[in-house]
Amino acid sequence: MLIGVGRALADGLDCSYICDVAIHPEYQGIGLGRKIIEQLMHLSKDHKKIILLGVKLNIIITNIKWIMLIAGLLTCSMIFAVFTPHAVLINMFGETLAEPLANVVVRSWGFLIFLIGTLLIYGAFKPVYRNLALVIASISKIVFIFLILNFGTQYIDKSLSTIILDSIIVIIFLAYLFKILPVTWKLTREI
Repeated sequence: MLIGVGRALADGLDCSYICDVAIHPEYQGIGLGRKIIEQLMHLSKDHKKIILLGVKLNIIITNIKWIMLIAGLLTCSMIFAVFTPHAVLINMFGETLAEPLANVVVRSWGFLIFLIGTLLIYGAFKPVYRNLALVIASISKIVFIFLILNFGTQYIDKSLSTIILDSIIVIIFLAYLFKILPVTWKLTREI
């Protein structure tokens, strides 16, 4: 399996242009790209000019692992709904449900949201699954926000902090996806 590649265009005397470096997502962040650039610069040392144009990465892209980890841990806090469904409902919505079926539904809901959090944490450490984790988490949070705004307007005041936090997380995730997907698509088509 190819894990990294770099390319330099040179005229053999005057100019060497280091133009491409690509690392397989599973191997990013461990210094392979830097090693490839160093090797290309070493191979170009006899040229008068070495040109290397770097793309300044967005703060979201460079920190997505930690953003996903924090969002995942916050989302995992819904595990409390499995153990204390009434307390979670009162905390989030200001009300609780009394029927026995409500206990099952709220506990199941809390566990499913916990799973979304674990998916975010997994994606933070496994870049190959990062985009999938971000898409699934974003859809889950968008649906929650939509349901509250359309069918639970009486709960907006109590759940406003959750709505705002989820909205910010979704915006960050979508910004990352819209920045990274065109590059991923282009690299996939070229390989």
